[in-house]
Amino acid sequence: MKTTNQHTPGPWQFDKSALTGRIDIRKNHANGDSRILGYVWHDQNGESNAHLIAAAPDLLSALHLLLDKLHAHAPKLITNVHMENAIVKAEMAISKAEGVA
Repeated sequence: MKTTNQHTPGPWQFDKSALTGRIDIRKNHANGDSRILGYVWHDQNGESNAHLIAAAPDLLSALHLLLDKLHAHAPKLITNVHMENAIVKAEMAISKAEGVA
């Protein structure tokens, strides 16, 4: 599956800021530069949301790899209705992440 929108490659990290009351999602570069990609508020769900957002590039990559391997090596599994539903959901999640859906 070809990516139509490009995102900042991972890994992404997050930092809690007592000063601003938010959790910054950032990309740290090898040269020491850091770029804030977004933020969430440090509330009851903030840290969980930050973990999920920071994991997004890895999750997307893993989902692409999993679907590629399934299509290449397990075509008989794909005919199972439960597996078909899972694959459709995975493809929809990829489309959403890539701005296609």
